[in-house]
Amino acid sequence: DMEMLMKYLIMFDWRSKSGNSIINEILDFFCEVMPEFQTISIQNKDRVHKEDRTFIDEMRNAFCRKAYYEFLNDTGTMKTYVDSYLEHLTFAFCITDLSTPFITSDNPAFMFTNKNNWKEHVLVALPTLLLTTCRTDEKGAFLISNLSAEEVLYYNQVIAQNGELLILPNDKMNIDELLLYMDK
Repeated sequence: DMEMLMKYLIMFDWRSKSGNSIINEILDFFCEVMPEFQTISIQNKDRVHKEDRTFIDEMRNAFCRKAYYEFLNDTGTMKTYVDSYLEHLTFAFCITDLSTPFITSDNPAFMFTNKNNWKEHVLVALPTLLLTTCRTDEKGAFLISNLSAEEVLYYNQVIAQNGELLILPNDKMNIDELLLYMDK
């Protein structure tokens, strides 16, 4: 069911503090206008959530909580994203095998600008399956793509760049090859 997959993509993206590009853009704007927002610390006793150390952390958490509340009530920004994605995008099911698996991270879904300068939204579903969005004119259509080892490496480098805690499928994977991309 495409709608359910789109919902999961958006939900997993928005659940991550570092993952949601829209919230980050809004908060970056606030910090440009008022740089102090990044440094205003909240005393332990005054924190709503113990992991939120600054004003910006509290704002990010409040945005996410509100977005999820609306989404659970079938309204709001996340719902708008799902509807728009279903109208204009589809999934490409990117398949590999266990000899060249996908990694994942604490941020399994995120948006990035790919090497063709297009925004691409990805979700690592399994070590052998990555979902990514692509444009389509045909509702309900989807793509299945068997990726080469080089294409899997590209996505793994992007996944490494967009996560803080990497989850590798085995101890044979060359972490240096993944992290090399992060320095570029």
